[in-house]
Amino acid sequence: MAFIDKIRLSEETKAQISFALRNPIRWMKGEYLSPDEVKKVVQAKKNKTPLPPRASLGGYHDKDIIAPAELLIFAIASFLTSIACAYTNKQDFLFREVYRIPANLLSVGAIATNIYDAFNDPFVGVYMDKKRLPANSLKWICRLAAVTGSSLDVIRMVDGGLSPVGHIVLFIACNCLKDTINTFDAVAMRKLRASISPYTQQRARVNIWESVAGNISWSFQAIPTILMGFKDRFGYSDYQIIFLGALIFLPANIIGYIMKTFIKTRVDFNAETTVHQEEDETAGEQEVKVRAAETPSQLSVKETIAVVKHNKYFIVKTICSLITVLTPTAGSDLIQFRYLAPRAVVFGEEMSGEGWTVLKDSLSGVLTTIVNPFARQLVNIFGGPLKAHQINSVVQIVGNLIKCFAGIRSVTGIMICIFVDNFLMATAAMDGVAENMLNYEFYDHVELKTGVRSEGVTTAVEGLLKKTMTDNIGTVTGNAALEWMGYRGGYLADGIAPPERYMKYVWPLATLAPVVDSIIWYIGRASIKWTPEDRERTEAALQEKREQIEAQSVIEA
Repeated sequence: MAFIDKIRLSEETKAQISFALRNPIRWMKGEYLSPDEVKKVVQAKKNKTPLPPRASLGGYHDKDIIAPAELLIFAIASFLTSIACAYTNKQDFLFREVYRIPANLLSVGAIATNIYDAFNDPFVGVYMDKKRLPANSLKWICRLAAVTGSSLDVIRMVDGGLSPVGHIVLFIACNCLKDTINTFDAVAMRKLRASISPYTQQRARVNIWESVAGNISWSFQAIPTILMGFKDRFGYSDYQIIFLGALIFLPANIIGYIMKTFIKTRVDFNAETTVHQEEDETAGEQEVKVRAAETPSQLSVKETIAVVKHNKYFIVKTICSLITVLTPTAGSDLIQFRYLAPRAVVFGEEMSGEGWTVLKDSLSGVLTTIVNPFARQLVNIFGGPLKAHQINSVVQIVGNLIKCFAGIRSVTGIMICIFVDNFLMATAAMDGVAENMLNYEFYDHVELKTGVRSEGVTTAVEGLLKKTMTDNIGTVTGNAALEWMGYRGGYLADGIAPPERYMKYVWPLATLAPVVDSIIWYIGRASIKWTPEDRERTEAALQEKREQIEAQSVIEA
């Protein structure tokens, strides 16, 4: 019954929904019923008396609440970038199946770029925390990165008659340039997202709208996979479908990323200060004094990096990432379905395994499409982000074990996997929202403890460990596993079957590795002690601090 009570809409919430339905344009602009108006509407319904006139309601704006019109910008941006990424994300498939680059050579390319990026990340992240750039400067960094980063994604996939070594050289050159730009972009966007509202629940709404828009764009994302399944019928090669598609949708990708910079910032972190309590020795009482905070520009690099020790969530994530990277990956699921799934005949034409991938992606996302709009509410219902993390880990463990035994070499097995994937993807979507919420909750917590916003330094340290260890080890273990299984690529084009060892072990590897990872993540996250009440206390304390700062500024003026 307690769970039912949590998911049942309150009368106050129903009143706000009713206002939004009756006044959609005003709602999109960010108008809501004030607390007093909500009471009037609820009382009128309770007494069965006429509701207050529509024109007399609304007009209430909470400056810290993100207007739906702003969220719509993020949604449209996500829609556009998701379509473009449907092509650029097939780079791994292109390198392995079309260019037939040996797995070990791919490891060399990935390690080279990761090492470069590892030394680039800390300097950029700490630099941006120390500089405390204004919002407009952060927005222009993101806009520049949108143009250059998206273009480099396409350039590194070009054929040009290059040899495998030539492709790796081009890959390294593009990645090093992009990584330099993207480090500035990643830190800038994290800071911009943090500044759109002082409340984690509001920031999480952005993630929800982006996720929903990404699901809506699925029909467009499926186009390259469908074309690849019927490439013999249409007369196109895998390369033409992937590269030309990425080139055609390049403008959409750039526009989508730039759109995210047209957002309203509500929190000026450059004005942050720290409230200190000092003991009044003569009166024996505590006197609260407000002074300007030590900004990152006043801290040494060592002191700035030391700030992350207060972020327990980041520390646990880092440790778990370093452990789980040892589990090898099985490569693209598109390749797995191409060779393991049974052939299908559609409209009299034989279709390779790509067709099953389209079916899997479309049906597996049904539950996610339903759940996504309410992911933030579900996270709260389940007891907060950490509880949502644990629920997702359990579902991933059970689900992937079922998929391992079901397999994808029969229609029955594929349908079982599709059914299970519905739950895996739905809880993973909720898990992503939970992670986003916890990131910003702990950024706020660190600010309250130290007076320093830590998006930049956290991104820097995270990038350093990721690029020097997790990405490199993960790349090497994954490619080593494929080498051991004898995978070389291009088997469909050559009309031959992949090695027996690949056919035997690739699916168990693809399903059991996530089981091991989920167990480790469950243990790690269970060690963190943090509740929704802790978040509320942190946000309230920060709000009080900002009000004190504002009052002090007025007095000094």
